[in-house]
Amino acid sequence: MSDESDYEPLIEEFKKSGQMPLLWQWTAREFVCSANILRRAAQNADLFPDNKQSGAHLWKPKSAIWLLYGLALENLVKGLLVAQGIDATSTGELNKSLKTHDLVQLWKRAGLPVSDAADEILKNLHWSV
Repeated sequence: MSDESDYEPLIEEFKKSGQMPLLWQWTAREFVCSANILRRAAQNADLFPDNKQSGAHLWKPKSAIWLLYGLALENLVKGLLVAQGIDATSTGELNKSLKTHDLVQLWKRAGLPVSDAADEILKNLHWSV
């Protein structure tokens, strides 16, 4: 049976790594690369033939691709907030202000420029996440 002390090294690593903007950026890069691979594979292969009987024609990986792009942007903005001085993880838990997928709110909090076009994209990505 394990106790809390077994998790102490993991908690300490979480505390340190969450304070590193580069790690947030690296995670975002992994999401973008994954989305790009999935998008390319779906475009270049007949993975989802239009077989009306199987129902496969009803599903394309667009939702998963948008999810990955949304998570990438979310991680980039959270990394920017950490770079701006937001304490993300020093308590051993994720800062409550970062416990959100609301890209519009995070974007504004980071002080990034807002336009109608950006707002629309952020809302669509937020919806997909």
